[in-house]
Amino acid sequence: MSGSRPPIPAEMKRELRREAHYGCVCCGNPIIEYHHIKDWCIVKEHTIDNLVVLCPSCHYRATVKELTPERILRMKKEPYNSKLKTVSENFFINQHGETSLLIGSVRINNANIILRVNNDSAISLSKDIDGYTLLNLKIYDEHHKLVAQVKDNEWCANVSDQIWDITFSKGILDIRCSARKLWLKIPTNNSEIKIDGKTYTDKHEILFDSKNGIKIKYDDHEVYIKDSKITFNGIPNDCPVIQIGKTMFNTGAVFYYD
Repeated sequence: MSGSRPPIPAEMKRELRREAHYGCVCCGNPIIEYHHIKDWCIVKEHTIDNLVVLCPSCHYRATVKELTPERILRMKKEPYNSKLKTVSENFFINQHGETSLLIGSVRINNANIILRVNNDSAISLSKDIDGYTLLNLKIYDEHHKLVAQVKDNEWCANVSDQIWDITFSKGILDIRCSARKLWLKIPTNNSEIKIDGKTYTDKHEILFDSKNGIKIKYDDHEVYIKDSKITFNGIPNDCPVIQIGKTMFNTGAVFYYD
């Protein structure tokens, strides 16, 4: 039998993330690793009681015993994010110059407002002072409560029963409402911006994925925008690609749905 350490089961990892409110129990950082409170060489097993979620910095401090097992156990019972009820972090988008966004199977180039609901910009792009792309978006549940948002590449998720899991690893933000259903997924580890997930308005469910493109549902009605490429040149910044509902702003949208 091999003497190598077996991997921690995926479901155990998810339970540990949920226990820690999806961040390091010490500082809340969602970039996390899994630490054995009593050393693996002693216990030779993975258990919920003896594992804890730590960021790489705090993990190192725990490994060298700067963070003692007793202190880690106290933080495991009262994790940092439990006081905040949110988890957040910023990411980098390496897209410079012209903007390009793949939302579902719809590629949108050089647009500022991607999706506007009534007078609220739900998905939009802008630039920082160095010309790199900044993403802004809002994800709502069916009761129009904010699940997650991104403000200038800083994401924040509200920890609630609507959240099944949150991972932020290897340049991918993944927020789920169940094992197979996404709230939001954004890979940020290359120059292409891609968004999959769903959001709600007061009347509509809006889904975006690579299979269906963008699907807008209202009662028994469904509208699809898929396998498209839309390029904006010389169009006002307040003109959205998709407009849902009435607005007091520019209504010259490519797609309008009331």
